[in-house]
Amino acid sequence: MATSPRERTAQLEAALDAALAASDAAALQQVATTLVDGALALSTSVPLLSKLVQAVPTLPEPVAIAVSEHILSAVGARVPSFEAEVTSLREKLATLYESQEEWTQAAQTLRGIPFDGSHTLSHAFRLRVQVKIARLYLEDDKTVEAEMFLNRAAPLLHEADDQAVALQYRVAFARILDAKRRFSEAAMQYYSLSQLPPGTTAEVTADQTTEALGFAVRCAVLAPAGPQRSRILSMLWKDERTRELDSWAMLEAMHCQRLLPPSLVAAFSETLAPHQCATLAGGETVLARAVVEHNLAAAAALYVNIGFAELGELLGVSAGRAEETAAKMIQEGRMKGVMDQVDGVLEFDTGAVAKEEVLQWDAQIAGVCAELDACCEAILTRHPELAEAVSAGGGGLPA
Repeated sequence: MATSPRERTAQLEAALDAALAASDAAALQQVATTLVDGALALSTSVPLLSKLVQAVPTLPEPVAIAVSEHILSAVGARVPSFEAEVTSLREKLATLYESQEEWTQAAQTLRGIPFDGSHTLSHAFRLRVQVKIARLYLEDDKTVEAEMFLNRAAPLLHEADDQAVALQYRVAFARILDAKRRFSEAAMQYYSLSQLPPGTTAEVTADQTTEALGFAVRCAVLAPAGPQRSRILSMLWKDERTRELDSWAMLEAMHCQRLLPPSLVAAFSETLAPHQCATLAGGETVLARAVVEHNLAAAAALYVNIGFAELGELLGVSAGRAEETAAKMIQEGRMKGVMDQVDGVLEFDTGAVAKEEVLQWDAQIAGVCAELDACCEAILTRHPELAEAVSAGGGGLPA
């Protein structure tokens, strides 16, 4: 047995080296327990634990995970004494879980880093790790947890100048908006990302910007019909790059306010992510709702008024569903119109320009009728004998 601290340290270091060379999980766990149990001075245990932590990535993956989990468990409440080592170990363990696509496990491992109690973690480190936690949760579609950590990272953005992390934050923010079905906002975020020049960071390539543009189009199509979506569709339609996307036909049809045929909708649905194909409370999908609302808005450009039964047939839904959708869009200010529920008719408000055209048409008809009356009067004045024939024949001129 060692009789001095120096000999004890040398003995532990030799045991650690032997266990690392053999990749012996049990021996490494035993050494780790000895290092953190409080019997040793921190001047001895901290350097040796740091050496063990730095060697974790060199171990076989199962051994590295088992040893890392044991160390974190053994440290327990003594985290403040080994804060730097525990923080580094959690990052390494999270990377191991990430390589196995254990996204939530990796995120939870990083969550254990003492962000609140530590005074040694820099703002840049806090921002980078919290954004990574959000991204890991998003891989498992855990939007609530992802948003929580992204909100924690937000105040740190102005204190860090790491463009790569700032870009990761923007991507995660767009994905959260998309997952929460705030499609109009998500479309704008994705479109903004698509406009970044390739090479802005190592992650910004031409393929990445094209992918972001595709996400922007899909979110715009799924957004609630109305003036805001029309503006987004117009902006995307004017971007020459969208003509190369698989979703171009859908974008053009919507921008031009055409009725969407089932074949086009079916082709577009194949480009959607799983969460974008979710079924809503009413039993319809997000895409089905978007298509019904769009076709209703498109009908407003084709009809002055239409019965609910005919509208339902046009939209491919029941008359009641068509009436309900129209009422919601009018109430939310996404479409202008008046509903006559007694007669079962929807009258579209086509705007001041259309109303002026109708008035001009009415005036032209009135003018033609007035000229026809004047002609009849002139004929009867010149040929009074026809007046009796008109009266006897019920008001019509003789053949």
